[in-house]
Amino acid sequence: GPDVRVNTLAPAATATQMLKAGFENNPAGYAELEKVHPMGRIAEPAEIARLAKFLASDDAAFVTGATLYSDGGVLSRLHDPA
Repeated sequence: GPDVRVNTLAPAATATQMLKAGFENNPAGYAELEKVHPMGRIAEPAEIARLAKFLASDDAAFVTGATLYSDGGVLSRLHDPA
């Protein structure tokens, strides 16, 4: 019905405990992952949480059917320009 809103968050790499554990023995790989992102870093979990909080808030009452990318610009590097 009209009171249902459906949106998605599409984050890139996020510095979760699981991600950090996966790179525990490969700090160079973690650094490379950061470099892939044009902002030179990966997201912090709190940054993604704030986006989720926004989408659930009255400030986003007219937002529906949207995908909110929080990728530090990495999507611009992953597309096929052809």
